[in-house]
Amino acid sequence: MSPSINVAPVRKRVWVNADPARAFDLFASQMRAWWPKQHSINSSPIKDIIVEPHAGGRWMERGEDGSECLWGKVLAWEPPARLEFEWRGVNFKPHEKTNPIRTILAHQLLSERRFFAQFVGTEEPPVEELLPAGDKPTVAAYIEKYVGLAKRRLPQLAKGTAAWWLESRPFFGGLQRERIWVFWRRVLHTCHHRTQVQTWLRLAGQQVPAIYGPSGDVTWDEADPTYSVEAEKRSGK
Repeated sequence: MSPSINVAPVRKRVWVNADPARAFDLFASQMRAWWPKQHSINSSPIKDIIVEPHAGGRWMERGEDGSECLWGKVLAWEPPARLEFEWRGVNFKPHEKTNPIRTILAHQLLSERRFFAQFVGTEEPPVEELLPAGDKPTVAAYIEKYVGLAKRRLPQLAKGTAAWWLESRPFFGGLQRERIWVFWRRVLHTCHHRTQVQTWLRLAGQQVPAIYGPSGDVTWDEADPTYSVEAEKRSGK
């Protein structure tokens, strides 16, 4: 695994040959005129970029096919002196009562480590080593950590005998369950978070990585998802 990188804040100052009111208008209300067209997160080429002129307004791109992809929101609209945006990234949550993407990713790392250590009985790294470094890790940094933890567990699970898998283990609520039951319970819980994170990322306009199969953003030549009767028939059964 490559080490995580903590990127310092990026600050840039540009002087333009225009008065403040004109510069503000060009930057905020005519963003499509200067925005690089290749910098898009939509599947359709950019037709327009919209900044709704008020605090709480949407900041988004509109594609040539009419589709809209939300980039973020306006935090401050004070022409001609101040304009502030919030990028709709890993802190996005679709509802005030849901967790943001970052919280779900952190929960997945922390809760899975606890689950395997306490209930399955595998050797796990110290808690302090679980989360990516930095104040604002990327989705890729969380996934890199997750893959690394999974690879550490594989040899332990692979050497388990039938007696080991059927051994009784403690579970929530003072229950006792076979280790294989506990393991599959964790698999089901992880599947729940897979769907949750995929949905949140898509709503946030972010790339959705492949997990055990292709996503709408990532695929490969041998990918063969089963979305139709014809695809199922390829099993030959």
